[in-house]
Amino acid sequence: MTANMTATAANQNTTPAALLGLHVALQSALKAHGAWKQRMVRAVANKNTHIAIDELRMAEVSEFGRFLMDLPLALQSSENLAEVRRLHADLHVAAAEVAFLVKQGKHAEARAAISNGAFPQISGALNQALVRWQVRDLAA
Repeated sequence: MTANMTATAANQNTTPAALLGLHVALQSALKAHGAWKQRMVRAVANKNTHIAIDELRMAEVSEFGRFLMDLPLALQSSENLAEVRRLHADLHVAAAEVAFLVKQGKHAEARAAISNGAFPQISGALNQALVRWQVRDLAA
């Protein structure tokens, strides 16, 4: 079940089964985002200069970004969700900045940025915001 289908189902029906589907879709989207972050780390380690920086900045085109955009209307006004969306977008900007360093040949700076710069700081804040959002807005 895709995030869009799950969000549509949850929007029409807030039964425990629909909420469970939303949780499953969230976990799937989070898993995809975790894999994306690992690809980013590998790209820096491998000095990959073929990263599309403009696309990297666009959080809404990632699987997790699409999941966030497709959530039920009942969840759209959540302050917790707004924080998650903001941090997710910030993470994509930080990733693009790291990729730009790689393209410039500033490999040591890119490695530092990916390991202890804005990227891991925002990633940690995003993880914490996700937990708050799940506990406060998605608790069944």
